[in-house]
Amino acid sequence: PQTPLFDKGASLYAIDLALEHIRRTREVIVVEGYMDAIAAHQFGYPNVVASMGTALTERQVRLVRRTVDRIVLALDADAAGQAATLRGLDVLRESLAEPERPAPDPQQLVRFERTLRVDLRIARLPEGKDPDELIRRNRDAWEQAIRQPVPLLDFYLDALIGPAPPADPRAKSQLLQRIGPVLYEIGDRVVQEHYIREVARRLQVREEIVRRVP
Repeated sequence: PQTPLFDKGASLYAIDLALEHIRRTREVIVVEGYMDAIAAHQFGYPNVVASMGTALTERQVRLVRRTVDRIVLALDADAAGQAATLRGLDVLRESLAEPERPAPDPQQLVRFERTLRVDLRIARLPEGKDPDELIRRNRDAWEQAIRQPVPLLDFYLDALIGPAPPADPRAKSQLLQRIGPVLYEIGDRVVQEHYIREVARRLQVREEIVRRVP
């Protein structure tokens, strides 16, 4: 359990075993639970660590940021796992807030990716499956998920908007208020334009409405 001597938010389970492999591959895969990490190592995925049930924190990312180019989040596919992923992304955004906007970097996307200088991606697991079960019972599905992770912003929009936009205009407004700040943290203007159009299309609102969100 969390104690004054053991801070989960500053630790990554199995980092001691995984660090050499993380340095070699320049990639770390973050799962949620202890058993997820244990199964990964048992079945030959030594660059896997676990956030121990917490939302991903800035301190956890900083443990590996100098040794990786990509962080892949492979959390449970259920609602709790998706919520934990969103919570972790929001925590990173808030904790890495900067008083002035940094110079655009076309190789990085939102602010915390630029600040940490890592590519954050999400491994989409089959619904109802956690990494432990998937690794043990369907290695092909696990391999596909970690080898073809989706860009952070695609996951963000899918998780917040879902397959269809809300009918209630107030719900649309609430979604825009949450998504808008992320759009304007994108350093690459071409990428930013793409996602502005995508948000407008998926919420069925005009592009200028999306552009006016602070």
